[in-house]
Amino acid sequence: MTVFNGAAHVDLRECPLNLLCMKQDIINTVQKALDSLNAEWGVTLPDIEVEIPKDEAMGDVAITVAMRLTKLLKKPPRKIAEEIIGKITAQQPDVFENVR
Repeated sequence: MTVFNGAAHVDLRECPLNLLCMKQDIINTVQKALDSLNAEWGVTLPDIEVEIPKDEAMGDVAITVAMRLTKLLKKPPRKIAEEIIGKITAQQPDVFENVR
């Protein structure tokens, strides 16, 4: 995963502290969206886990919370993910470059 810090190129895999901070920021952002959506859902939310995909083509990070909510919400994971993405982009439109 690469992130640009000004003009310098930073590989977060080589900077564990930066990666931990970034993962926590992602968790906080997703948690805020889930808390808002859970006012409608009313379920016990699972923990949010942030993973780095082995295949870089799959993106910089992966979050599987939509998969774990499928049985609780009785909805397809794609629908749940779309709701989460919609809430994140409504709350913080510039926080992620691309969410899918």
